Amino acid sequence: MSFKGIVKSIVKFIKILKLNYSVYKLSKRKNIIFKELGLIVYEFYHIDKTLIDDEEVLSLISEIKDIETEIDIIENEIEAVRNPETVEKEEIDNELLLNNSQEDTEEKEEKRQSEDS
Repeated sequence: MSFKGIVKSIVKFIKILKLNYSVYKLSKRKNIIFKELGLIVYEFYHIDKTLIDDEEVLSLISEIKDIETEIDIIENEIEAVRNPETVEKEEIDNELLLNNSQEDTEEKEEKRQSEDS
């Protein structure tokens, strides 16, 4: 490949990188707006549960609550690692909570998939 060919390839590569970065920035901005919108809907749900009656939104809110439960479990595990004397009791409690939460999440996903079909 000639020097001109190499330079053309580099220029093309740089242009593609810049365009991909622009797409990345726009996608990130869009996701931030979606997140803000979701937070607003979620806050409205906690203010007045009757404001939101859409099944899909309610299902997503339920999923968020399940995720929050899983986060609490993981945070408890972190604390248990920091304080080993409480590990045994918390491990049993966390295992029970995690199993129930995962089963609920799987059931909801199966229900959503069957509704989509």
